[in-house]
Amino acid sequence: MGYLISALMAYVGSNLDDLVLVTLFYAQARTKKQKVNVVLAQFVVLTLVFVGSAFIAVALQQFHLSHLNLLGVIPLGLGLYSLAQYLRDREYRSTKSSESKINQVTFMEVFGITLANCGDNVGVYIPLFSNYSMSQLMVVVGMFIMLIFVWQLLGRWIADLPAVKQVILKYQSILMPTLLIILGIMILMG
Repeated sequence: MGYLISALMAYVGSNLDDLVLVTLFYAQARTKKQKVNVVLAQFVVLTLVFVGSAFIAVALQQFHLSHLNLLGVIPLGLGLYSLAQYLRDREYRSTKSSESKINQVTFMEVFGITLANCGDNVGVYIPLFSNYSMSQLMVVVGMFIMLIFVWQLLGRWIADLPAVKQVILKYQSILMPTLLIILGIMILMG
């Protein structure tokens, strides 16, 4: 039972940054399709990360993961692109289409940002998973997959809080690029 508690602590500790991203994605999502994009992209990426980490943990005794910090280029690039788009669109605020570009929540956007954000998590999961028996590992990976949906519900609930939603909606055009740039720099720095 102790292994479940340590696994839960590892999940929560390594995914707090993901909760912030999920909250921002839900606050930006205007349509049902955009909300589905968040759920599906998160589920696909995180499941791949959990299962991939489990396979690596089983297959390798020791695996040097220092190169994973290069994944920071993805959110950094997306953040700089979004910031440039925000600054350009701010000048042309009179057109409706320029504002809608910032508010799109696509599957690939969520997928790419989530994947880049999970690079450091692999460095937590592989050593953690390598301490488990095969049956314990299967239970933990199953628990992690179920926790994806808990994180989704929590992120959506936070995004729907009136005070949070008001701030996010007011500043979303600059919040996401800023968060992505900071996230990218943090991942690159390791």
